[in-house]
Amino acid sequence: MATVAELILHPIRLRIVQALTGSPLSATELKDRLSDVPTSSVYRHLALLRGAGFVELDRTRTGRGPRETVYRLAKVTRLTGPDVEGISLGEHKRMFTTWVITLMQRFERYLDAAATKGSIDLTQDRVGYTEAVFHADEAEFDAFAEQLNRLLSPLLATPEGPGRRRRRLCTVTFPEE
Repeated sequence: MATVAELILHPIRLRIVQALTGSPLSATELKDRLSDVPTSSVYRHLALLRGAGFVELDRTRTGRGPRETVYRLAKVTRLTGPDVEGISLGEHKRMFTTWVITLMQRFERYLDAAATKGSIDLTQDRVGYTEAVFHADEAEFDAFAEQLNRLLSPLLATPEGPGRRRRRLCTVTFPEE
């Protein structure tokens, strides 16, 4: 059986998890969001995530065709220390590379879509990327992380709605030597 990290940090499964973050979707909607992935692969990876308890049935709905099953994330997919214990240096590098490449692809899709609309306006779209270097001991860093989580919690619970745009905040923290 795959570890939690191996399960989530597969390129296709990571994209499924990201697509389901904050919005339940049917398999058809997932396939539309992952249009470059064969349908059979979407279903296979969705089944793996369901089997591991990361994805669950949200509801069924009827549309123009047969009843559709709508899925949602069943649990948070944040990796913690125990999730990656025993993973080799090479596996850590491979998994982090998968995450970074997926992030780059998502940003590239944003840029391509903005360019198709006629212009890329990072200010209007409230896009930014930066790096902050600071000094903190473990207690100070833990307090910072707790404050950040407190600030994010209400936004994570906000449903889709008019005027609300799906946004992504990505952070990577690590100590520098």
